[in-house]
Amino acid sequence: MSEAKQSDLLTLDEAVTALPRRVHRQTIWGWARKGLRARNGMRIHLRHLRLGRQILTTREWLDDFLHAVVAADLAVHGQPPQERAHQVSP
Repeated sequence: MSEAKQSDLLTLDEAVTALPRRVHRQTIWGWARKGLRARNGMRIHLRHLRLGRQILTTREWLDDFLHAVVAADLAVHGQPPQERAHQVSP
């Protein structure tokens, strides 16, 4: 993970629009503050900066967070759910 440049920083509202699926800004704040408990029991936190009252993150840190959650889930299940569904024979 690299250090954030000022031009890369996103507010929570900007981070909402950077994600592929709509989530509430409070959800992103929760990921930064309390983390997300993955299926393997690990608590994963979104990297962020606090600048006064403002919470900032980057697209890279969002990607790192989402990849860490997926990796933790794969450690439990072994492969993505859509791939498991295709392997089930009728």
